[in-house]
Amino acid sequence: IVIITSMGMIGFINDEIPRKSKEIAIRKINGATAREVVELLCSNMLKTAVPAVAIGTLAAWFFQRAWFSQYSTVVSGIGLWYVAIALLIIIVVIAVVALMTQRIAKENPVTSLRNE
Repeated sequence: IVIITSMGMIGFINDEIPRKSKEIAIRKINGATAREVVELLCSNMLKTAVPAVAIGTLAAWFFQRAWFSQYSTVVSGIGLWYVAIALLIIIVVIAVVALMTQRIAKENPVTSLRNE
């Protein structure tokens, strides 16, 4: 599931970065560093990713609980795995966004504005 999610996220980011290239270029012209641009894009992506991961985690936990109610023996402490996986997914989101935005953040802003 993490691999499928990562593929979808990479596709989304590949579509999002060209749309934001003009904004990134203007921010760089106004003095923003590459790190600040990456932090901005990561924070924007987290505004979408955190609620989505939280909703997905709660839905998975709810359906897992309904599914496990059919069995007489159930593993205890499985809720901690949901938290761990949710944190892993958030870390993967941050890493993928940071790695993919490095190229455009380090690019000459004039090149991005000329392409627009």
